[in-house]
Amino acid sequence: MQNIQKYITENKQRFLDELIELLKIPSVSADSAFSQDVHDTADAVKIALENAGCDAVEICETDGYPIVYGEKFIDSKLPTVLVYGHYDVQPPDPMDMEFRTFQTGDTRNGATPRWRHICPGCLRR
Repeated sequence: MQNIQKYITENKQRFLDELIELLKIPSVSADSAFSQDVHDTADAVKIALENAGCDAVEICETDGYPIVYGEKFIDSKLPTVLVYGHYDVQPPDPMDMEFRTFQTGDTRNGATPRWRHICPGCLRR
């Protein structure tokens, strides 16, 4: 656990920078005007999973927005860990705050990120 905490501490700024870049994509799934942005975010999440060291990553099309699936196999004797999260965001209210929020990555004024950063150090032995 100490190695993971050290890795997170040493890479904190990079994690924050990557998260802010992702949050700048206005992936508001509740508004069809942002449909392409939601798909762009799925692509960005796929790349993040690949960069984090997942062995297999794919975008699975659905009747709605795509699912991004990634897996990392380490050892069949170890327990399976499932991580689930949304890669879209909820729009701020009022909506006129939206563009400033996405432009700066500032989520304090209404946009709620549904993204949880992947810890690449957790995927490597």
